[in-house]
Amino acid sequence: MKLPYRFTAFAFAAATFGWTGLAQQSSPTVSGHWQGSLKMPGQDLVIVLDLATNAKGAWIGSFSMPEVGATDIPVDQLSVAQAKVHFVLSVAGNPAYDGNLSPDGKELTGTFSTGPTKSPLTFARMGAAKVKLPAPNSPLTKDFEGTWHATLNGGDAQLRLLLKLNRAADGTATGVLVNVDQGNREVPIMDIQQKDKTLEFEVRSVAVHYHGTMNTAAGTLKGDWTQMSHTTPLTFERGGFPPNSSLTKAFEGTWQAILDPGGEIKITLGLTLTRGADGAAVGTLKNLSESSKELPLTTIKLQNKSLEFTVQALSSSFSGTLNDAGTEFSGTWIQVGTAIPLTFKRTTAPAKKP
Repeated sequence: MKLPYRFTAFAFAAATFGWTGLAQQSSPTVSGHWQGSLKMPGQDLVIVLDLATNAKGAWIGSFSMPEVGATDIPVDQLSVAQAKVHFVLSVAGNPAYDGNLSPDGKELTGTFSTGPTKSPLTFARMGAAKVKLPAPNSPLTKDFEGTWHATLNGGDAQLRLLLKLNRAADGTATGVLVNVDQGNREVPIMDIQQKDKTLEFEVRSVAVHYHGTMNTAAGTLKGDWTQMSHTTPLTFERGGFPPNSSLTKAFEGTWQAILDPGGEIKITLGLTLTRGADGAAVGTLKNLSESSKELPLTTIKLQNKSLEFTVQALSSSFSGTLNDAGTEFSGTWIQVGTAIPLTFKRTTAPAKKP
């Protein structure tokens, strides 16, 4: 019996292309807009993930934590193999995610890892992908290239920042921001745009946008630092932070002071000042009234008999003057805007060199 033409044509297509049905279902894909919840101490943190392929067929993605202001962080090392997904985030700790797509394509179930800590993280499909990658970095001229330093005034605390700008092989800008007072932590900056003497960049992991203008003669980059809804002036200066002053024998050794903020609590502070290999001052401060670790002094400046230092971890500073006998120095301790009189008394003399 002769088959109708339409069935004969379908049979040919099936034999040639492996078709097995008129409306074969395609396999579920990880492409989409996903939302999950990561359990943190005291709260559940909403996580948003977008995955898609670009015009060249390569996988791209962005990661957001809206509650902490981290939005559209590009994912790195993204790999998709059938139902498996893996990516890494270029933020502190380089957290990674490994997940599997459910057979119905509605969930991604896996593990979010930060160092040795592993937490379950399941995403539910919420719709079509909304990947928002930063614009390609612009070319960077040589006068912007190098290291810049600035101190960010955050109200109750100050943070020392290093901005490191370089040029890639094709001349486009690359850069990182270094948080000096939190372990020299490096954070990649993105969407770096230079036009004439102006520079803009983003740090999406902490919701930061910076816009500044270079003053070539002064060696400064003056502008505004915007983090979420708060904007503050911030000026970067050419080069790294100046080193601590050289330490004289008059200040070398260990010292103690009683900090009296008022009320019943009085805190005994232990101060140690030593000289580094280059002769510059190095110091630590410890709360001797309780079991606590030594905190490094952030900056140390000496001039004749005057001493100034900061302790970034406490958002504190001290300035004082050594007495003629060299047994104590008195001055003012400032913490979160509150000034308190404070006197350090020598407990040990500097070590004698053989």
